[in-house]
Parts: sequence; C-alpha cells; structure tokens
Amino acid sequence: MTGQTANELINRKADLKEKMDVINKEKSELQALVDEIDFALLKKMDSEDVTRTANQRASVSINEQTVWVVNDWDAVEKHAIENDEVSLYQKRLNSSALKEKAALGELVPGVEPKILRKINFKAL
Repeated sequence: MTGQTANELINRKADLKEKMDVINKEKSELQALVDEIDFALLKKMDSEDVTRTANQRASVSINEQTVWVVNDWDAVEKHAIENDEVSLYQKRLNSSALKEKAALGELVPGVEPKILRKINFKAL
C-alpha cells in the first residue's frame, strides 16, 4: 500500500468504511434480535423453574452476576477514605479531569501525557 497515492488510499478507505457501516448496521439489528430471544428464554426458563436446558443444536443456562451500582458517590468516597480502602477503585484516571488540569498548567505527579495519533475519516 505504500506505493499508492493519498487519493487511492482515501478511496480505498472510503470503500472499506462503507462496507463496514453496512455490516455494523446488520450486526446491530442481529444483536437486537439476540437480546429479544435471551429475554424470552429468561422468562420461559424462570416460568419453568429451570436454569439449564438444551435441544439438538445448543444448550443454554442462566448465569447470574452481581454488579454494584453506586447511588451515592460522596458516601463511597467518605467510606474509602475513612477506612483506607482504595482497593474499591479501579486503576484508571479520569481523562477529562486530567485534560482540564493540564489546560490550567497543573500537572499530577506520576502522570504524563501521551499523544495517540490516528486518521480521522469523514465521508463527503
């Protein structure tokens, strides 16, 4: 591809993006149908009081996972600070807050910016 002109590369990218857009749309539509079927299966299996069932093509089972929803961040932060429980947090920083601090000339120790470069593409 290095021997191609920028014009040829842009056209090739546009062609591929159009194909991907069609496939992604179809994938979204198929995922919506899969989600509907999963919901129907959950209702059916619950009504039959089973957690596993199968036919000739596949087996299905209900998997339950507990997820934690924060409804009071102030209370969580207070608890974490008072009990030294920083393990409650994931090791990920808020990119927007860091950008704001950098714009004000404030840097956070132990953190440095890294510039990621990519091609932005918009069909005309």
